[in-house]
Amino acid sequence: MDLIDILDEIRILPMADFSRGEGLLPTVGALCSGGISALCVKNWNDEIAASVRAAGDMYIGARACSEEEALFACQNNARFIFTYGIYEKVLNICRKFGVDYLPGCITPSEIIRAEELGLSAVMLCPVELFGGKSLCARYETMFPKMKFIAYDMSNNVNFDEYLDDQKLLAVCSDALVSGSLEEIAEKSRLHMQKYFKN
Repeated sequence: MDLIDILDEIRILPMADFSRGEGLLPTVGALCSGGISALCVKNWNDEIAASVRAAGDMYIGARACSEEEALFACQNNARFIFTYGIYEKVLNICRKFGVDYLPGCITPSEIIRAEELGLSAVMLCPVELFGGKSLCARYETMFPKMKFIAYDMSNNVNFDEYLDDQKLLAVCSDALVSGSLEEIAEKSRLHMQKYFKN
């Protein structure tokens, strides 16, 4: 099962920022207890990599802002790489290591390039700034073979409204991993109860 298969089931990709590795495993535990099986980490480092090894079946990937960061993450247990924009060198690294690649795109030309590179899913980011739900709907019509994940860095976005769109693969949200571990577990459980595709 790859990232797209997982997101097709759970319809959300939590995005989290850990300065040290020790916060990752409790968060993974809270997400898993609610049924969430994927997580994107913003700052991959040695401590994160060590924690990921102990995270079981959770599908954990890295946000990378450079070729060097992507290479380090691929060499150290990342299951997928997300970048702001399309980095063809990062795509090549991911393919070399058998790691999923998820680029951030926002313009039609970027999506066309992603298709030319053989990618089947992109992150629309920052989605609210460029049209929100209406942008998603337009692109779903324009690019019927591409799968879209809506992401905005603001925690004020109501992603439930996005998930009403059954053509949208998933949303990516920082909000799911905010609050206490109990709150994360409960938000995860409620999300899965409402949106899980079985």
